[in-house]
Amino acid sequence: MAINKANILQITDFVGRYAIAQNEFLDDNSLEIIHELEYNLFIDLLGAELYNEFVDDLVDGVPQTQKWLNFLNGATYTDCYGCVRNYLGVKSFLVPLVYSEFIQSSKNFNSNLGLVTPKSENSNKTSEFDIRQKVYKSHNEGVRYYDECYLFLYTYDADYPNFYDFFKKKTVKGFYNKITTR
Repeated sequence: MAINKANILQITDFVGRYAIAQNEFLDDNSLEIIHELEYNLFIDLLGAELYNEFVDDLVDGVPQTQKWLNFLNGATYTDCYGCVRNYLGVKSFLVPLVYSEFIQSSKNFNSNLGLVTPKSENSNKTSEFDIRQKVYKSHNEGVRYYDECYLFLYTYDADYPNFYDFFKKKTVKGFYNKITTR
């Protein structure tokens, strides 16, 4: 049975500081890789049950209920601590986290010889240090926005009832110990 996926991200979302080349050098599997990374992040964030609810609410990639529109596009809200916050939506964390994984994995590629590093004739290869710095910076920014999404979902637990149950299971496992009291 095929898994329905949200496939929110497109190659065109990767512009500016998260630019991925959108030319003849872009691998045919790139969008598939991006969607697989996106799916894994959504499952980690929401769990399978809530993720399936989100996907079921999409029609042509657009949520049909306000709670999922807010989740996707963001909202200004008052968090559980009484602070007004601007949640920027799922792309705020998806793009930098997927970008960091994509860049990390694309510095080498598989060939009939095994894993190889591309060699350039007309340009200088980016240093390993510069690649790592870009990966870490984008990853850290993605984690910051991922945490914002967690707080948004936690604050609106009545709208996302399965989130709190999933959150408790993850907290018990020791993955996230960000919010310990309710």
